[in-house]
Amino acid sequence: MLTLSKLDMKKTLAIATLLLLGTSKGFADLPLLSPMHFPNEMNVGMRASVHCIVIQGDPPFQFSWLKDGQPLVEERGISIRKTDDYDMALVIAKVDASSNGNYSCKVTNSDGFDQKSAVLSVKGLRKPEIRPFHFSGDLLAGKRVVLACSVMDGDPPFQYRWYKDGKEIGTDGNVHTRTYAEDLISNLIISQLDSDSNGNYTCRVSNSAGIDEHSAMLLMKDKHWKNREYPENVVKKNETLWEIVSLRCNDASNCFRRMFQSRRTILLWLLLSTMLLFPDLAIADIPQVGPFLFPKQLDAGMRASVQCAVMSGDPPFEFTWLKDDQKLTEVRGVSVRKFDDFTSNLVIAKVEADSNGNYTCRVSNSAGFDEKSALLSVKDGPKIGPFHFSGELDVGMRATVVCSVMTGEPPFEFTWFKDDQKLVDTHRVSLGKFDDFTYNLVISKVEADSNGNYSCKVSNSAGFDQKSAILSVKDVPKIGPFNFPGDLDVGMRASVQCAVMTGDPPFQFSWFKDGHKLVDPHGISIGNFGDFTSNLVISKVDANSNGNYTCKVSNSAGFDERSAVLSVKGSKAPRIKPFHFSGELSMGLRTGVMCIVIDGDPPFDFKWLKDGISLPEKSELSVKSVDEFTSTMSIKNLNADSNGNYTCRVSNSAGWDEKTDVLNLKGANFPKIKPFSFSGELREGLRTNVMCSVIDGEPPFDFQWFKDNQPLSQEKGQYSVQPFDEFTAILTIKKLDSASNGNYTCRVTNAVGSDQKSDVLSMKGFKAPQIKPFHFSGELRTGLRTGVPCIVAEGDPPFDFKWLKDGVTLQEKSGLTIKLVDEFTSMLSIKSLDAESNGNYTCKVSNSAGWDEKSDVLNMKGEAIIKDEALSCGYICERKPTT
Repeated sequence: MLTLSKLDMKKTLAIATLLLLGTSKGFADLPLLSPMHFPNEMNVGMRASVHCIVIQGDPPFQFSWLKDGQPLVEERGISIRKTDDYDMALVIAKVDASSNGNYSCKVTNSDGFDQKSAVLSVKGLRKPEIRPFHFSGDLLAGKRVVLACSVMDGDPPFQYRWYKDGKEIGTDGNVHTRTYAEDLISNLIISQLDSDSNGNYTCRVSNSAGIDEHSAMLLMKDKHWKNREYPENVVKKNETLWEIVSLRCNDASNCFRRMFQSRRTILLWLLLSTMLLFPDLAIADIPQVGPFLFPKQLDAGMRASVQCAVMSGDPPFEFTWLKDDQKLTEVRGVSVRKFDDFTSNLVIAKVEADSNGNYTCRVSNSAGFDEKSALLSVKDGPKIGPFHFSGELDVGMRATVVCSVMTGEPPFEFTWFKDDQKLVDTHRVSLGKFDDFTYNLVISKVEADSNGNYSCKVSNSAGFDQKSAILSVKDVPKIGPFNFPGDLDVGMRASVQCAVMTGDPPFQFSWFKDGHKLVDPHGISIGNFGDFTSNLVISKVDANSNGNYTCKVSNSAGFDERSAVLSVKGSKAPRIKPFHFSGELSMGLRTGVMCIVIDGDPPFDFKWLKDGISLPEKSELSVKSVDEFTSTMSIKNLNADSNGNYTCRVSNSAGWDEKTDVLNLKGANFPKIKPFSFSGELREGLRTNVMCSVIDGEPPFDFQWFKDNQPLSQEKGQYSVQPFDEFTAILTIKKLDSASNGNYTCRVTNAVGSDQKSDVLSMKGFKAPQIKPFHFSGELRTGLRTGVPCIVAEGDPPFDFKWLKDGVTLQEKSGLTIKLVDEFTSMLSIKSLDAESNGNYTCKVSNSAGWDEKSDVLNMKGEAIIKDEALSCGYICERKPTT
């Protein structure tokens, strides 16, 4: 039998308590990490960084890094840095083969943890690339020659082979090879040149990635010793005075005679005395250094080496290296190594911007010194690692991307853009420098207008690089319209369908009646069909069923809602008594009219309009409800603006009615304007004007100008409006630009009324419309409802929309509606599909610059769909064909 001690029971209770507490709190505050990625194109020596970013959850957070499942510790070349409470960065200064692996970031808070990983893969070995070499100096018999074969790019280990005239060189007493400097340089050494030394010498270097080779020709000079020329102040070692003279003079006696007559008499006699007293005394030669050069095409990160070789002279030698006339000391990445008594090598492991300079090798011995110099020049523009926004972003989340420079030399200039427009710090978008190589873009809370293409551009003195990422937040749902049948009787069955046309699931559906949420009401059932549809069904309608039914659909990005009025027969629609303004009205008087419902069932909704627009709230206007059947509209002080067409509209659950009357003040005529037009040959930079002239009506007149229905502002000096006389006003546009295009309107008002005329200004270069393709659903059947939008994706308004079916212009009729959603969108809707609905539907859009059109074929499935007349259900029921 299993037994538990008291201690075991206490532990068990404690664990259970913690689990219960954790479960009750929920998971809403767990940290959520954005996915992270290393750049795909990483070469040895590049800089790599990745950011671990919390996009949701509550701080404080604890960050931990792992590599291949093992805790990652900061060591040479690896650093972990905290940007803020939500961001921790891992930086690898220079990647190599050991950097490969799976890197994970784990973030924990009091509610739980999340973890994301990224694989770093460094590109494979690079094949070797040899720096060109050649023989130099006086190639004379008896001299010593050293030829250096150095690898300036590629990955070790390397294998070196030397060839002469195509045959591999072995090791003998006079010719041998030696490899040093971490297998980066191989020297061919010929101890003493002779006639057999002439030939073509080749160095071949290979690694597992490939091979490279380079050749140089050796041709000795063929001169006799007597023709050698020596500096006057140099004496070869082990030479007697007689040998000195005989080597330099064919006639010794004449040489001695000239010696005594020259200015060097004392010096030569001292030399002669020394040679006689010390016959074995040796006098050294001054060293002669061979020239050397750095490769011309050096990029940052490459390896560079040069060899300083003594071509002639007597050891021992002292080698000194300088950079820009300052003594060069060995630092990290720079090494100076002596190959033998005659050779010194300078190796720079990875050249950078600060490697640029003039490098000098100075060689000295007891007789003097010689030096040679070479210029090293590196140029390297920045290279940015790719970055991405998280694919799991919803409205309200925090979004961060990091722009990191992988290669290149600072200082850098970072610039951020959104859709090619420069970004600056705002209360929602912040740009922050992490270090010299990294800049962050943080959007505190993403919204629908956060969507776009974000670009980071980095530049230095050598060039620039740019990378981009698209931010796409989930779309807000958009519902298609729905309606109840208009002929419902008490006891019938009614249903409507709420269908999401666009937007990203998951969705939440809610139904309301007259503003109150429906939660399992008696006689009403609500059911969802798939992710995009919800149905409302009323089993038997009665008087209580009347009302305004609303479907609200929401997702993480936002919501949309649509409504439909249900009106059961037996409830009477309102009928209004006609009303009239007095015919003797003039300016300054007071007037009013009364809207009275003479038939119909309350409650009623009263609405007043003027010229088709709801009456504005003004001090001189007053609308009051007298009782549930009557509403009055009063005007306290009549003026020219009072003239117009006044309408009273009354509605209830059964329907609506409206009556209208015209208010026209006596004593004057309305103004009438002559049409005007802009020139058709207008271009950017030109000046233009139009004249607004009143051809009928009594002054005084008030002239007003509008552009695209907005009052025209003269503040910036672009526009000028000047009266010519009391009947004329002139609009002048001083300098046309792209913003000048639009619809210009002149409105003239007097005490009686107003008139207006308009014309469109469209400069050359105006963009023609470009329509986004549209498609009907492939699952359409008889009796269903469908619709397609025609959306202008590019071009300059105003646009003219035109719908056609099989090439014939469509007209609105019962069951088919065309609605202008906004200036860029027109919607075609078919309420109930039938056999005549099939066909080719075309949307044609035009503006002053041109036109575009798109088409799609509507072809319904053949399955039979009918209305159930026996039930008079008012909804579409699907039946299988009988066999």
